[in-house]
Amino acid sequence: MNAVHRTEVQGPIYGPVHTGSGDIIIADFERAFKELVKALSSDHPALKSLRSGVEGLITAYERLNEWKELHHQLQSLLIAFDPFQGIVDMSFAAGQPLSEALLRRYWLQCKIRIEGLKRLAANIRHIGARRYEEDETGVKGEPWVVDIVMLADEIEHLLGEGPDIGGLQRAAEEFAARCFDYLEYADRNLRDEARRLYGTLRSLQGRIADYEHGRENP
Repeated sequence: MNAVHRTEVQGPIYGPVHTGSGDIIIADFERAFKELVKALSSDHPALKSLRSGVEGLITAYERLNEWKELHHQLQSLLIAFDPFQGIVDMSFAAGQPLSEALLRRYWLQCKIRIEGLKRLAANIRHIGARRYEEDETGVKGEPWVVDIVMLADEIEHLLGEGPDIGGLQRAAEEFAARCFDYLEYADRNLRDEARRLYGTLRSLQGRIADYEHGRENP
């Protein structure tokens, strides 16, 4: 059985991800921007640098969000797969025939999650170079979706032939192991991205503090 996998970011990151204070933060930035515009001409290089910096932060956030969504999709798939694998494992251990109707009911929940994973993979912008697509030659995309789709097709094929307890047990083990591997992969990248974004903001905060105390010249 698969345990729920939670992402924990190590390091000096405190408090909940969402604090409900977004409107206050936006208002602070708007006030700072207005003061900056008053002090600078519209074609000043600093404004272009500010725009570039904000665009960079937006990209970092979008990348972080895509890793978070991949993590969510894979965790949701593993949770849905758990009952299916449990029935297969119990039947294999007891040497009892499988209930095809029950298997298909649980497998349907997995297929719904796999479709969600496909949709994510078809629309990624930052966490892979290859968007997911299907054509007459097969499936293409990032390994974390292609591998899972192909393993799911194998399970679908085994179900279509009539439940083969040995074949299904092996396929279910491989499917769960691969999903968990990619969940770990998404988790590592999510934590790394959070650290990079935090490090960038902390560095900026430190530079501003240095300017305020006269320790550094712009």
